[in-house]
Amino acid sequence: MAKVIPRLQKKYHDEVVAALRAQFNIENIMAVPRLKKITVNMGIGEGTQNKKLPEQLAGDLAQITGQKPVVTRAKKAAATWKLRQGDAIGAKVTLRRDRMWLFLEKLISIAVPRIRDFSGLNPDSFDGQGNYSMGLAEQSLFPDIEIDKVTTVQGMDICFTISGGNKEWSKAMLLGLGVPLRRAPLKEEKKRRPPPPRDEAPAEAKPAAAAPAKAAAAPAKAAPAAAPAKDAKKK
Repeated sequence: MAKVIPRLQKKYHDEVVAALRAQFNIENIMAVPRLKKITVNMGIGEGTQNKKLPEQLAGDLAQITGQKPVVTRAKKAAATWKLRQGDAIGAKVTLRRDRMWLFLEKLISIAVPRIRDFSGLNPDSFDGQGNYSMGLAEQSLFPDIEIDKVTTVQGMDICFTISGGNKEWSKAMLLGLGVPLRRAPLKEEKKRRPPPPRDEAPAEAKPAAAAPAKAAAAPAKAAPAAAPAKDAKKK
């Protein structure tokens, strides 16, 4: 019976590799970034109080990934958190090859779109080597988990280990595979956007009222009455 190749793996070899070589002028095909492994980690903070909780959450992680997880235990005791050496504090799974590609398709096609008010994954979660990390708030986003049987809501961290050591190449590869990274607006689009509305300019100050006209000049003093004419000389 012929082996069935996962859809995303076939898409990577048939489409993404050629697109990356053309976009970044990569001559050596071995230099093209590739997805090496996916690590899923689930921390169990309440495992010190509820001894059955680590087993339940490890079972949920096994159903989600299709692989038995490794239960991580405390190496040292910490009285502050009532933690003893050897207590179960988490579970992790490392996926490679077919299981890696199948989990990635389930993640981006079913689980991530179920996130409330989802607008895209953070495009700035790359480290200096081009690896990408993300987190989910609850395990019930995956269809493998029956919500009625969930006793404790538990999130998980997911890390994509990518070869190449280049952030831009890794980002272009994930976008080519269909990972819904939030796209930052281009510089040209930013320039075309109208400037934000500014506060209205203060009303122009009204011109100062003209100074009141000077009071009309006081009326000229009446000329003194003419002196009575001297009596006519006696005849």
